Amino acid sequence: MDLLDLEGLESLSFNDRDGVRVIEAKITATADHCLHCSAPNPYKHDAREQEFADAPVRGMPIRILFQRQRYRCRECRKTFFQPIAGLSAKRNMTRRLVHYIAKDSLIRTFADVGRDVALDTQTVRGVFKDFGDWLHKHHPIATPEVMGIDEAKRAKRLCTVLTDLQQRDYFDLLPSRQAKPLHAYLKQLPDKERIKVVAMDLHLGFVAAIERFLPHAVRVADRYHVARLAQNAFDKLHVATRKGMPRGERLTMFRRRGLLAQRTATLTNVQRQRVAETLAPYPLLKVAYEAKESFLTIYDARDRQQAEKRLSDWLDQLPTELTPYFRELTSALTRNRGIILNYFQHRYTNAFTEASNGLSKLIQRMGRGYGFEVLRVKLLYGKRAQSIDISEYDVTDDKDMADRSFGYSFMTMASIETKRAKPPRKEKKGRRGPAVARVARLVDEGYYDPGNDAIAKELDPLIADFAASY
Repeated sequence: MDLLDLEGLESLSFNDRDGVRVIEAKITATADHCLHCSAPNPYKHDAREQEFADAPVRGMPIRILFQRQRYRCRECRKTFFQPIAGLSAKRNMTRRLVHYIAKDSLIRTFADVGRDVALDTQTVRGVFKDFGDWLHKHHPIATPEVMGIDEAKRAKRLCTVLTDLQQRDYFDLLPSRQAKPLHAYLKQLPDKERIKVVAMDLHLGFVAAIERFLPHAVRVADRYHVARLAQNAFDKLHVATRKGMPRGERLTMFRRRGLLAQRTATLTNVQRQRVAETLAPYPLLKVAYEAKESFLTIYDARDRQQAEKRLSDWLDQLPTELTPYFRELTSALTRNRGIILNYFQHRYTNAFTEASNGLSKLIQRMGRGYGFEVLRVKLLYGKRAQSIDISEYDVTDDKDMADRSFGYSFMTMASIETKRAKPPRKEKKGRRGPAVARVARLVDEGYYDPGNDAIAKELDPLIADFAASY
């Protein structure tokens, strides 16, 4: 078997040059017709020495050096090079190397891939850009039935993130959160009638856009964002209460804010006693805590009818003195009552979208200087075959709900990343929240590992088609 194993080329010898293995070869293929007009018997015009980059072998970059014959057509008088099947027509590299760059660039930085193949980062970026354009044209992602929509600041701009909540994949990334680009996108979205449910926060732009351009889709308010409004209301009063305390008491109250943020049902008997002791001297704060906990029990309702009754009762029983602190929550309930209650008929949350946004931040951090289009391709296609496990983000005690991962912790992905940067701390008994180790495992399992073929397995046939046409 020839060393190169490329049709039309035969290796002669090799030598090493500055860490690159250079293989001298000769061309065995000939041209019997013009590549422009197909006229027979072109004649030899001249020969030129060419060097093509090849995929690395055992970690060593490869270059192929050969004399390539140029021909001139007798009919159209145009010149052309001797055709070689395994070489790219667009760049001085083999199609094997195009395949290598396209696949590895999905999950690794351009600098890393460039070092592997001894090519400039801009060359790797150029191949990846062409691959991204080809994917968008020949392999558009199917419109989901259950879509999540959120915002995230990526590539120095506030973007709109769209996800497929059933398949747990990115669906698209828009370079703006403003209404006009979002409206234009939703207006021309193909197969948008397939979308049955849209999970979202209560951002007015999202709510109005989905209502206008996807009127057939059921809008579901993300339970986390609604629950967070109740927690924020309690936190406002908690901060106001601490301001009038002596320094020692203020510090103790501040340190117990995490305990006060947990659901009562998840606390141990000792923790419940500590909460009672903390709130006892402050009657208004105790009432606010009970109001917050009472509101969160709405999400334990079996169906929409029961949830609607609990919500009405909670609004009727909310003490007047708490109105200024809970105004943001009560206003949201007034404006979006139907959207919030839709959750009890279509139990979807934006948990996957929030978790995947955290991982997209890691991608951007690893590859400094990524533009929007590069980041978009990496997010849409680089993780298509690896799901994000959000089961550890559930905060409910209901087993059936926990199995379906309807909810997740008040802790954000940003705080998870902060925790990962600090030395590990022993978890307290009875404490609930996202498993930091699980998020770390998603990264450690091969997010940037070139040897983990499972990441791009789904795209392998597409990458091969791209390389063959490049």
